Amino acid sequence: MDIVASTLEAALRELSELPTPVSNWHVETGSDSTDERAVRV
Repeated sequence: MDIVASTLEAALRELSELPTPVSNWHVETGSDSTDERAVRV
């Protein structure tokens, strides 16, 4: 399943009860150092 960064950002914005408020999310998708799929938030 391929999920685009905008889909992840939208899901993260739905998290309203985090211990520390978050004003902005920056999500990147790509590969990690072992060439596996990864998400950076």
